[in-house]
Amino acid sequence: MYDVVIVGARCAGAALALLLARRGMTVAVLDRDEFPSDTLSGHYLHQCAVARLAGWGLRDGLAALGAPALQGMLLDLDGVVLEGEPLAVDGERFAFCPRRHLFDSWLREQARAAGAHVHTGVRVDGLLCDAERVRGVVGRSRTGERLEWNARLVVGADGMQSTVARLAGARMLEERPSYACNYYSYWDGLELGRAELYVRGDGVRRFAVAAPTNDGATIINVAWPQEEHERLRGDIEGAYLATLRALPGLWEKLDGATREPRLQGLVKNPNFIRQSAGPGWALIGDAGCHKDPVTAQGMADALRDAEMLADAISLTSGANLDTAASTYEAARNRTIAPMFDYTCTLAQLTSPPPEMRALAQAMQSQPRALARFFGVMAGSVTVPEFFDPANLGAIMQGAPECVP
Repeated sequence: MYDVVIVGARCAGAALALLLARRGMTVAVLDRDEFPSDTLSGHYLHQCAVARLAGWGLRDGLAALGAPALQGMLLDLDGVVLEGEPLAVDGERFAFCPRRHLFDSWLREQARAAGAHVHTGVRVDGLLCDAERVRGVVGRSRTGERLEWNARLVVGADGMQSTVARLAGARMLEERPSYACNYYSYWDGLELGRAELYVRGDGVRRFAVAAPTNDGATIINVAWPQEEHERLRGDIEGAYLATLRALPGLWEKLDGATREPRLQGLVKNPNFIRQSAGPGWALIGDAGCHKDPVTAQGMADALRDAEMLADAISLTSGANLDTAASTYEAARNRTIAPMFDYTCTLAQLTSPPPEMRALAQAMQSQPRALARFFGVMAGSVTVPEFFDPANLGAIMQGAPECVP
């Protein structure tokens, strides 16, 4: 009997296994994949995620993965260009964009070193239940052998199509449409040193983000509206390149750069918040809440959820894991709502209203305001804090070139 069995051994699951094992709990973490292996992901770690890893004593290990430290951001918002550095989070000024086959394997090994039992090549296809309470999982090895793990708590860290969520009957608490399609590839020959985001709204409705990653490569992800996919699906390659041409600030930088042939992506990026706690089970990361990748919050959210659930379990001294899971879910729901709404707004790829464009123009001459604005995505400033009317009014009044 384990204290906790975690389904999914990538960001969220490996992080939770690490934290619980360090606190003396017996933990098994299961994954259908073998490692090292890749997964669909923009693999961007904002400053809040880096600070969380630093707090776990893993900052040096993250840097050793070889992805460059990224200082500052550029946002080209319908031709209004904003450049700045987000406010630091607990002293962490840099973001990182490590490839997932490196990051996930490293974090999983940290969990194993802490004492977690890691099982790969296992496909979970059932839950063990007593009356109405989950008490473990049923899985199969690659050879078809039936396997069982009993636990006081089962945690689904198995992505937006979570098997644990489906089997436990987790309800959708909030659902929004899939707004955009996303495709990405890797480019060599770019020297950016930061993340760069490009947005074109009404009339074009395109988005791209470029971020340096391992081995001198840069990941470039593009997005177009969901409703255009049927028209574009016959030539995804052409649609990807056409999107980049529609963003001249980025396209010009690609002169002389080379791209690997493979394109990866998702046609549907659902936006939802799921019930994430029930009798004997909980959900973390994308299993509990999934957002469009436009704000690149997925990995940071996974680490945050892992820490929140681990802390909730610690508060109960591990005595009542159902209470801990419920406490975690309530705290998570309070935390995620503003960024969920903000992400869904941006994912619609429409031009900002005139007041937002005026705000962007005002911030061009205000480094402190820009640092706070970029801090919204970096995790140093909350959405409500930045978009508080008093804060917006102060920014507008502080811009000497802003006229009524």
